[in-house]
Amino acid sequence: MGAVRGSAGIPAAAHSRAKLDFFVPIEPASFARLPSLPAVAVKLLQLFSNPDVSLGAVADVLRPDPALTARLLRAASSAEFGVGRPLTDTRRAVQMLGTRRVTSLALSFLLSDDATRPGPVGEQYREIWIRCVVQAVAMELLAARRARGAESEHFTVGLLLEIGALALLRSSPDEFLKASAAAWAQPERREQIEAEIIGCTQSDVTVALFRHWRLPTMMTEAVRLRRGTIIDLSQSTSASHRVLIEGAAMATWVGDYFCTGDTGNALIRCLELGEMLFRMGVSDVRGLLSDVHAKVLAGATLFNTDLSRMESPDALMERAKTQMAELLSRLQEAQGEHVAEAGMLEEHEPQRRAARLMAALAN
Repeated sequence: MGAVRGSAGIPAAAHSRAKLDFFVPIEPASFARLPSLPAVAVKLLQLFSNPDVSLGAVADVLRPDPALTARLLRAASSAEFGVGRPLTDTRRAVQMLGTRRVTSLALSFLLSDDATRPGPVGEQYREIWIRCVVQAVAMELLAARRARGAESEHFTVGLLLEIGALALLRSSPDEFLKASAAAWAQPERREQIEAEIIGCTQSDVTVALFRHWRLPTMMTEAVRLRRGTIIDLSQSTSASHRVLIEGAAMATWVGDYFCTGDTGNALIRCLELGEMLFRMGVSDVRGLLSDVHAKVLAGATLFNTDLSRMESPDALMERAKTQMAELLSRLQEAQGEHVAEAGMLEEHEPQRRAARLMAALAN
């Protein structure tokens, strides 16, 4: 089949490319067809890329937007961020919270503005936005375990992992809604489904936007490898890059757990990545999932997040266990052969691994 182009005018993925080299180079002209972020957000992202940015530089970017400044001051004054007293000066807020935290908060507010739109597009935007917040919180909590001091940076990366989805929803709403419906129960095929229906993938767009904004290479790698294997994730030469990339991978599966219909497979991946990359046992992973849920709930008002459709941790876990039992049954019927749709790590003995995880969850 020849190259396909969606309404955004972006070429489809070339399926003959290597597994981790399928991202489509998006031509500069295509950006005219994609909705842009507010100018304040773009400037903040550019500052975010500079580790030596000054407090004054961040405050100067925020100052022309009084509504955004008011929301930041209100957030900075809350007990949740350790201040607990009214702040009226933007520079003081930046000083108290740090440039990375203020930047991540500001981006959260700017990206959440469309979450109140009516109709199917608005509903889909709200679902994507919930996933943005879930993944941001997951990366922040994981960074607290392995990269203390970089929590705000990891939060921001998690927040932006779905920026391509938000852009495609605006530029190609009908096609994106159709692809999302088709990928609900099989999120691992989402890239293929999007390429077939839209003509490109949200990851293509995310990578292109990151490069367009000149964001750090490790952020692009985090998108590129977020559904990679353990071997793929271990190939980064920089330890700090590897921590962020592995955090993005774990957060992606946490996002699947909370925000897709494939809860069982997502839990398996969370348990396996938790064990292999983060030295987390079953109880640690369950604790992480509970903490993500609690923290997202706590920030629902702040981040303009409608959580009315998010299931409780107990309901999600029961659904995951049911799906895992069904998966184990299919594996047993296959007599230990790998089942393509199961999504297990490409190692060995998936039947035994699934059985072990089921037993561990039962304890």
